[in-house]
Amino acid sequence: MTSRTLVTLATAIGLALALHPASHALAYDAAHLQRVLANGHCPGCDLSGAQIVDEDLRNAYLPGADLSGANLLVTNLGGADLSGANLAGADLSQAVLVNAILDGATLSNASVDDADFTGASLHGADVTGTPMQHATGADLSQAKGVAP
Repeated sequence: MTSRTLVTLATAIGLALALHPASHALAYDAAHLQRVLANGHCPGCDLSGAQIVDEDLRNAYLPGADLSGANLLVTNLGGADLSGANLAGADLSQAVLVNAILDGATLSNASVDDADFTGASLHGADVTGTPMQHATGADLSQAKGVAP
């Protein structure tokens, strides 16, 4: 192969990767979503980008779940175990997270307007880029990435 052919091939591959639908990055597993909605038990499940709006998920067991980019608007996650979960970029506006366990969770760049974190455990949770001042009841003393 000539160097020109290699450059053309590399450009074509780069273009194909760049145009690949980004939806795959936030494509939740429908079976996982059904399981969560049915019984709230789905550790490590893929719910990235899922629309879980105004649902009652009190005491759900979701440690290590991928909820990145998920819409959890007005969802009740009171008492839920979300330890180690990825909630990066998720919309938790008006969600109830009273007494939820978010230890080691990633909440970077999440929306938390009017979310209630009263009594929630945030030990080691990463809240980088998340405006936690818009939430209520959050004890950020053990969280990482807290804005000054």
